[in-house]
Amino acid sequence: AMSRLAADGFKYTVYSKEDNVSSTIARRLQVTVQMPWYLNQVNPGSSVRLVLNDEGLPVYQGLEPVNFTLLVPRSLVDNGTAGGVLQYGHGLFGSRSEVNEGYLDAEANKNGWILVASDWLGLSEYDEVAVALMLASDVSNFAMVPDRCTQGMLNALIVMRLMKTEFYKDPSVIFNGRSVVNPDLRYYDGNSQGGILGTVYMAVSQDVVRGTIGVGGTPYNLLLPR
Repeated sequence: AMSRLAADGFKYTVYSKEDNVSSTIARRLQVTVQMPWYLNQVNPGSSVRLVLNDEGLPVYQGLEPVNFTLLVPRSLVDNGTAGGVLQYGHGLFGSRSEVNEGYLDAEANKNGWILVASDWLGLSEYDEVAVALMLASDVSNFAMVPDRCTQGMLNALIVMRLMKTEFYKDPSVIFNGRSVVNPDLRYYDGNSQGGILGTVYMAVSQDVVRGTIGVGGTPYNLLLPR
């Protein structure tokens, strides 16, 4: 997926820009990225599976739109400086909107972090009904969860790669002629499910070497069977 994007380039659109969001956030962006897709369908459901070849490797299915949120703290704009990118991972059946919570805003403003967040497909708020129906009707379709999670992990990795390679030059993060994004500083922070999946993110990411794993509790491979 990464080599495909390197060859073809990122395709993204800033579809929402909100200024003066709060006392700590100067700008909130909603961005759609065309993601390499490896599932047999886009929407959650019991029939969702990764499309695999005879060797068990995922097969590219084209591009699909995926959204992420970006927050610019006031401190970077007021000081005319560029801050590192902190990617946030939300909790069980949550969404990227958790990045808007007040304590994260305050920490980002204090430390000069650009906050970004995407949805953990498979165990996000958009999957809750499908997962509940599967558990109540036919648990043999449980593969829908890890397969959607695999695509969700790829989406998160690609969001950070976009921040590193291209998005820091986008006009939406330029203030007074300077970008407020420092693409050389990249971090991860996740809590609860974001802590559990964050261990995978930190293990496979080639762009982030420092992260915090909050209240992870226990790995899903132990938690779910019990």
